[in-house]
Amino acid sequence: MENYNRKLSSLEKTFYLMNKDQPFIIIMCAHLEGLLDIKFLEQALEIMKNRHGYYLSYYINKSSNGLEWGYDDKAKIPIEIIEESKKEQWIDICNYEMNISVPLNKAPLMKVIYLKKLDGIDIIFKFSHIISDGISVYNFIRETLIVIDKLYNKNKIEFPYSLEEKFPDVDFFPEHLTNSNNIENHLHLSNDIIKKNHQYKMQDRLTHIIPFHVEAEKTKVIIEASKNKGFSVNSILAAALVVNMKNYIINKLSPDDDFTIKSSAGMNIRDRYLLDLKNEQLGSWAGFGYVFLKNTEINSFWECAKTFQNRLKEFIDQNQTFLHLKNFVKVYSENSINNIGTVNSLPYVLLTNVGKLDMNEWYCESIKLLKLSFMTPMHRHWSNDLGFGICATTFNGRLNIVFTYMNPARNLEQAKEFSNQIIHTIYSSCK
Repeated sequence: MENYNRKLSSLEKTFYLMNKDQPFIIIMCAHLEGLLDIKFLEQALEIMKNRHGYYLSYYINKSSNGLEWGYDDKAKIPIEIIEESKKEQWIDICNYEMNISVPLNKAPLMKVIYLKKLDGIDIIFKFSHIISDGISVYNFIRETLIVIDKLYNKNKIEFPYSLEEKFPDVDFFPEHLTNSNNIENHLHLSNDIIKKNHQYKMQDRLTHIIPFHVEAEKTKVIIEASKNKGFSVNSILAAALVVNMKNYIINKLSPDDDFTIKSSAGMNIRDRYLLDLKNEQLGSWAGFGYVFLKNTEINSFWECAKTFQNRLKEFIDQNQTFLHLKNFVKVYSENSINNIGTVNSLPYVLLTNVGKLDMNEWYCESIKLLKLSFMTPMHRHWSNDLGFGICATTFNGRLNIVFTYMNPARNLEQAKEFSNQIIHTIYSSCK
């Protein structure tokens, strides 16, 4: 790996600051049917760490020079082995891991949990978000399973392509995306009606999850509605989130006041900018966009989907995805995280849709991949506790959703009620 023991990029410095006050991670759980000898997983991870050197990087705090980016090729990817003691125990494990940061002072910036069940295995991959986005994690898992299959069948380990090393900075993106000065700073928008929900301190806010595996027939209905209406599945999920958040605020908080809902959408836009995923060093970011919707703009479900899709397209077309990234770095370098948290009291919804995963049904002789559950924590530093999120993948013809919410602001039953409303809105609108 090139450029190790080097100075931090500006974005890596920003991510380091973010990680100090909240878990900044990505988790993906591979649900497997059948039995897998853990020695194959151990061997595969050893091969993968040598292929993806970025995962063996870490932060070095040198008093004279400040933070540096280090690399340890002797580091082992830790595997925690757990014997299942209750059904769906992976949910409890992820609820815990979602709220624990990956230590940044030693390599690797990841861990693996091997949950052995009576009828299969759940393998939970946890990465620091500093070195990986959802697509990167998926690629790592995909290649790991391919290696396991080759090891199991005693086939030669070969990869059809090599990886080009890239670091997560604004310089990763083509120059024409970052050369404009027309940056709109959204961080100073605020709304006083939400202040009464600032009852929990940042360190007390915990992200919990509610998984929901959509049936194949209903997934097909959603995708068909998406095609017929001319909207992405992303926009359908966002509309269901936003419409129900508006209703929640009106019914529970402030029926008479105007308010704005902020949505953040993570997107895989590599193809748009001709960034070939198979030729990049894993660890780069795909991109994200912000959409702000006033309550007066949120009317019918499909109107909301249309508005969201158009606004998000405008956001990307204006290159603000990457311009905001530059501004993001500037704001974090000049302000404390607590200050950033208090200037924005908007109801916040998070949508991260990795999209259709092109792995088909993956088989080894003794195991079968059933589904992949993807999740990332809510942002603790936002100054209200109303946040609710959707993390989504589509695999084997089924939409797999992981709802995320802030606890204790919402308990499990309240969060289930809200997630059921979202699912009902999607089904009733698409059928």
